[in-house]
Parts: sequence; C-alpha cells; structure tokens
Amino acid sequence: MPQIRLRHTLASPLAALLIVTLLAGCGGTLALLFKLASVGHLIGNVTDLVDRFGKSSTEYAVFFDGYPLGQRPDNTGKLDLRGLPAGRHLISVIDKDYRTGFHQAVDIVAGDDALQLAGYNPVQGAIISGKVERETSGGGRSQVARTLVIAVFNGADMLRTNGGRTMTIPPSEVSSEYIMGYTDSTGAYRLGPARYGTWLVTTALPGHYGDARVVVTSGTGDSRNQNLLLAPQQANPTGTMSGSVTRSATQGIADALVYTNLQEPYQVQLTAQRAAEIANSTGFGMIAQPWFAWTSLGTITDASGAYSLSSRMGKQTATAFKYGFRAKSWDGNLGLGVTPMDFDLSPR
Repeated sequence: MPQIRLRHTLASPLAALLIVTLLAGCGGTLALLFKLASVGHLIGNVTDLVDRFGKSSTEYAVFFDGYPLGQRPDNTGKLDLRGLPAGRHLISVIDKDYRTGFHQAVDIVAGDDALQLAGYNPVQGAIISGKVERETSGGGRSQVARTLVIAVFNGADMLRTNGGRTMTIPPSEVSSEYIMGYTDSTGAYRLGPARYGTWLVTTALPGHYGDARVVVTSGTGDSRNQNLLLAPQQANPTGTMSGSVTRSATQGIADALVYTNLQEPYQVQLTAQRAAEIANSTGFGMIAQPWFAWTSLGTITDASGAYSLSSRMGKQTATAFKYGFRAKSWDGNLGLGVTPMDFDLSPR
C-alpha cells in the first residue's frame, strides 16, 4: 500500500500552553497535562473513483483510521481536509454502500512539504461484517460498542512458521493492505470495500484475550456473521481512561474519536482453541503467540460525549479529535484502574 508524507503544522506557542487539570486518584493528586495536538492538511481529488465506478463524488465519505470524519469530497471530487492529527493514519474514501473506494496509508511528518493524496488504488469489493462481544460472568455475553476492528489482507500468511513474525496492528509495513472500522452502539461492525481474497479480521480489548477470523471475500456475496468473541484474561491487568469530550467544558461532543498511541505495544494473545482453529483453517503452521502487537487503541464518544477506553498500562499519548475542532492530546503514564480524563476542545 503506497504511503504518503504530509506537512503538519504545530500549534502556536500561546495556543499550545499546557492546561493543567487536577484530579483525585492513586491515593493523592494526579496532574494531567493537556496540549493542542500537532495537525496536518490533506488535499486530494477522487475523480478516479468517479470515472471508474460512475458514482457522484458526493456519494463518498471520508474515514480517518476507520472513524467517520463526517466529510465528503465536493461535487468536483476535491478533498480539502484540515486539522488532521499528525502521525501515520489510514485515510479511506468509501461510497455509502461500502462497495467502492480506497484505503490509503498517510504519514504526517514534521517539516515535509504538503503533498496531495495521490497514488491510491480504487477498489470494488465485498463487505465484511459481524459483531464483537465479550464473555461476562455466569457465561453470558455483552456487546462491545465503539471498539476498533481491523482486517489485514493475507494477514494469516504473515504469521506462517517459516518467515512469519508478530504482526503490528495497525500494520506498519508500507506494503500492507488493511481496513479499519469501529463497532456501533450494538457491537456491530462493517468493513469495506474489501477486495476479493483472504483477510485476517481481528480485534482486541485489554483485560481479554483477542479474537481473529480468517475471512474469504469474493464476487459471489458478502462475508457476513464474522463474529468475534473476547474471553476474560485475568493475568492481563489494564488501565482505563474515562471521561468526556466537551466544548466550553460543558457541552458534550458526540461521536468524537479518542485514541491512544502506546510507547510499548500491547501484546495480544488468542485463546488456545481459537488459535488452533485458525491454524487448521489455513492449512499451514503458525508462529508461537502472541500474534498481534497493537500500537494504537481507540473508541468513539456516545451521544452525551462520554467515553471509556481500556489500554495497556504505561507511557502513551491519548488524543481526542472531532473534525472542525482543535485536537487535544495528553502524554503520560497510565496506571492500574480508572484514570478520569476529560478533553475540552475548541472550534478550529
């Protein structure tokens, strides 16, 4: 998958003054330091999609690491996206039916000249869908809402005994082809367009074993009911950041993205039973677990602007983002238990 580097702009020194919020926790006073996140400006044109698939450019929506930006190309196909958080991200432009579009890795690096979004590969493909649940006490199940699901093309091949290695999630290799998306409030997810072939679909929730499925897409129909189940993993203590994303410190911002980049990857194992099922379905040997090393985890706020994001303990950078607002981030060491963390965003 081609990778694009974009110029990013830093917040002005005055605007980037740290905001200190004092919160009670860990038996004393915990100071959370927030700052405006570095952002970039992405421009491009999607007329190739229009020419190839015969749809209006305004039928396409833009996604940022699987998160819907709420933005579309204009009627000439032009994209003009400002204020995107810096870092390596997946930009997807997808039609309303999830049948056509593209997924393009973008790297926003300080000091680079601004480049257009170009070199993408238009895709017409199938939809991969299902739901994510977790096991609860007493043998029940509960949906996992607003959590990240990723599909990697030929992902199982990357875990072969000979030459395979633990897979970084999201994939770090420039040649990797992948799709990202979030479950909705009911735990349902939909990924597309997925070109025809074999995909490895996976999700993770700290404090639980991960899950994954080998999925084959073709032109004969969509791959539905690709459900993922997360079993408790007691030997995996985690931290949780929990709070709200607001404007003017009072009004909750619905459907805002909250994600955290981990300094040390979160190593995810599947249950022995699920790992054996995947190995049997592929027909070849697989490397020893852990198979996945997650470097980023995320969630989306609910209608009131509230969120809860479980994560690996340790150093990380959490960012809150809603298009049209100035993204804000926190750098720190997440401890065991719940850390209250509210992000107050101002319009851009």
